[in-house]
Amino acid sequence: MTADGSGLRLLADRASISAAPEWSPDGQKLAFNRRAGSSAAWNSGIYVVSADGSGLQKLTSGGNPAWSPDGQKIAFGRLMTPINWTSPNGPNSDIFVVNADGGGAQNLTRSPKSDGGAVWSPDGQKIAFTRTVGVVPCGRGGCGPAESDIFVMNAGGSGQRNLTRTPSLTLGSPTWSPDGTKIMFRRNWDIYVINADGSGQRNLTRNDPSFAMDADWSPDGRRIVFRTSRHGNWELYVMNADGSGQRRLTRTPSANESRPSWSADGQRIGFTRAAGGNFELYVMNADGSGQRRLTPNSPVARWVAFSWSP
Repeated sequence: MTADGSGLRLLADRASISAAPEWSPDGQKLAFNRRAGSSAAWNSGIYVVSADGSGLQKLTSGGNPAWSPDGQKIAFGRLMTPINWTSPNGPNSDIFVVNADGGGAQNLTRSPKSDGGAVWSPDGQKIAFTRTVGVVPCGRGGCGPAESDIFVMNAGGSGQRNLTRTPSLTLGSPTWSPDGTKIMFRRNWDIYVINADGSGQRNLTRNDPSFAMDADWSPDGRRIVFRTSRHGNWELYVMNADGSGQRRLTRTPSANESRPSWSADGQRIGFTRAAGGNFELYVMNADGSGQRRLTPNSPVARWVAFSWSP
């Protein structure tokens, strides 16, 4: 759809589940996950489709695609063993890259651990990712990933290096600052940044007594939008890149906001609002004004991902 919510079009059929859409750098194509039934997300297929809905093509198996800055390759995760949370390392998954046409798939990490959340540095020379180094054993308290660290490697897979070296609940993908000098990530329900060389790790939301997550850099790297539960529900805030100047953008006590995303010009923020069991896409000005629903208020549809074209 266009940025004002008009021209909504279906690009992938409803017979399968499609998620994690990622625009190519030139804005001509979308890469996304596509799976059917209850198959594991990481063993779903990675597809690409042109922005007009033509040329739907499966590239490979895997999930969570991320385009290289030059649009020539796509990094993704692939499950290498059946999901087994009783294993000390959990399920084994690796980071791969594939050419944009689906050829030349290459395993970059080849680790017995669980690797995921691959993101390219702005210059395309490095890839940051998470590596799970321990699991919560299955039992009465449930089971699943427990401790992770942020790693970085060269785009070809060499030089893998642990940046954080303090395993904890690091959930979600790391994100590079627009200038490539810093990496932002979530740890133990706070938002952190670290220099790309592993120095200067800093908690940006340490004064938040609740949870903070879903952070996104502004295009100029000067601000960060994120969501927090400090008011009982999930609201959106913005702060300076050093954690100062935190300011509330949304005030919807009967709803929950998530997945904020800056527009390419830094003037607007798209996000998801959940209320009454329904999820809709909204947009607002960067100062929180002009909040407007873009998607039809349907009790069936679940609009949960927002991805701006470049």
